[in-house]
Amino acid sequence: MKVSNADLALLKLKRHKFHGDWNYTISPRT
Repeated sequence: MKVSNADLALLKLKRHKFHGDWNYTISPRT
C-alpha cells in the first residue's frame, strides 16, 4: 500500500518520543 505525501499531510500524527518514525498516534481531524 502506498500513501502519497499529500494524503499523509492530511493526517494528524503525534510522533512518540521513542522511535517516532515507527510509533505515533493518529487523532481525528476537527
